[in-house]
Amino acid sequence: IVNVPFIHARVYNYEPLTSLKNLRANCYGKYVSLRGTVVRVSNVKPFCTRMAFKCNTCGDTQSLPLPDGKYTLPTKCSVPDCRSRSFTPNRSSPLTVTVDWQSIKLQELASDDKREDG
Repeated sequence: IVNVPFIHARVYNYEPLTSLKNLRANCYGKYVSLRGTVVRVSNVKPFCTRMAFKCNTCGDTQSLPLPDGKYTLPTKCSVPDCRSRSFTPNRSSPLTVTVDWQSIKLQELASDDKREDG
């Protein structure tokens, strides 16, 4: 196994520039470039995308995706002989996946013709 250092990349002057008023749902999941003033930034929070659950009867562990971070329990145990429906979330399992999440509020920059003197 090769030990590669973690790289932080910053992209700037990426074209085309999308104005905030044209930012719509069709941009979801796409890489877009915005220009504006950062008004408010939230703290970095963990966002769970996949959770591991341990069966309370047989001890088997299964991992479920959590779409949009919505917490849902498994409906039944994945072991064929076990019919348990009670599970305990295992947040420290390697099957549990969390990502850092942060909210950033932008204010559109005023163009030169809309800007007032003074």
